[in-house]
Amino acid sequence: MPRLPALIASKYAGDALYTAPIYTLVTPPLLPKTKPWVAARTGWMIEFTQLGDIPATLRPLLGSTFNPPSLSCYTVGPATTRTAHKLWLRRPRTG
Repeated sequence: MPRLPALIASKYAGDALYTAPIYTLVTPPLLPKTKPWVAARTGWMIEFTQLGDIPATLRPLLGSTFNPPSLSCYTVGPATTRTAHKLWLRRPRTG
């Protein structure tokens, strides 16, 4: 059985990764000058929708329980993804 700190770390890592695809799929190809905070705000909006009644069919995608610490994870995810993206663009190209 996993220890409690490992469960907590994996939960918050999952929250941070939740916004990484939002940044990756939307920001660079469609809105290249947009800051990563747009993806963070999207995560925040999704988290705040959990305060209301979410239809059962959307719960697997949007979640069902509001968790305030998740809001900080939705900031870390896109910021980390943007940093990785910038490092990727600066890599030396061969060929």
